[in-house]
Amino acid sequence: MTGVTEEGKRRASNGLAAMVDRARHGLTRPFSFYLTSLLLVAIVPAFIFSLVVLKRSVDAQEQVITSLLQASTGSVTRIVERDIEGMLTTLKVLSTSRAIEDADLQAFYERASTALAQTDSYLIVIDRKHEQRLNTRVPFGTQLGKGSDPDSIERAFTNNGAPLVSNVFFGKTAGKWVFNVYLPAKLSTGEEYLLALTQNAENMAKAVNRDTLSPGWNAALVDGAGKVIISSDAAVKAGKPFFLDKVPAISIGVRNIKENGTEYRVATEFSVITGWRIIAWAPRSIVDAPAVWSFLWLSLGGIIFAGIAIAGSLAIARLLSQGVKLVAQDARRLGA
Repeated sequence: MTGVTEEGKRRASNGLAAMVDRARHGLTRPFSFYLTSLLLVAIVPAFIFSLVVLKRSVDAQEQVITSLLQASTGSVTRIVERDIEGMLTTLKVLSTSRAIEDADLQAFYERASTALAQTDSYLIVIDRKHEQRLNTRVPFGTQLGKGSDPDSIERAFTNNGAPLVSNVFFGKTAGKWVFNVYLPAKLSTGEEYLLALTQNAENMAKAVNRDTLSPGWNAALVDGAGKVIISSDAAVKAGKPFFLDKVPAISIGVRNIKENGTEYRVATEFSVITGWRIIAWAPRSIVDAPAVWSFLWLSLGGIIFAGIAIAGSLAIARLLSQGVKLVAQDARRLGA
């Protein structure tokens, strides 16, 4: 029984010694391994911290850009509404003319032509049958047909006397894409007329001026039917449906929209007075490019500096190892 106990103790002692040897062997690494590990422990946390700081900086920058976009589209909306309100004021002033009360269209034509001489607006008088009675784009007495926008004309006549802003349409007299602002008028005889100020759609180019947009961004003025009035992008034609048809009809704010496989960053603003929208857009790849390049440069710089540090540590470790080996050789010679 005692022999068995002694044998068990010996085996346990041998096993423990083997485990200690394996642990010692596992912990035995070249000096370069420990020096490189020390460098990585110092570099990796700093690199991760830099990524976190960069991400927070990019998020803050995106919030600033979003605020600027909303401010820009809001200011464009106010510019458009101010122009439309100016046209309405002009119509109200013209509607008080004695000439229109007396149904003296020639005198009214002359007064309106003088009042609008320094503007980009033209006056049209339309009767209940949608016939144009005068148009200051052409000389008085010119044969004129029906209005080019019958739907808006009919809505203006049935709008309870309130003014109406039309969508964009192709004007036959102008030969261009135009929009009208209508104001109903009634003569003392009870006959109904529409006074309309018309402008070319291209006159709204100031609302989508590329000089006020960031590189890569475009803007468009879109009517209530989803047709383009004017755009800073030459490929987006006036009178055509706006290509981002997933933009909500009544929306305010900044969002991401994917169309035809391309993701866009879109900022929209809605005008209550006109029923139009101001839409600014840019491909998401262009918007995110500065942040992507920042991450790439940070990553590349981190890899390069880490590589240089590791290469230097390996070189230093090799020099120290060679020194230790020489000392060991001298010790063995001395011992011999």
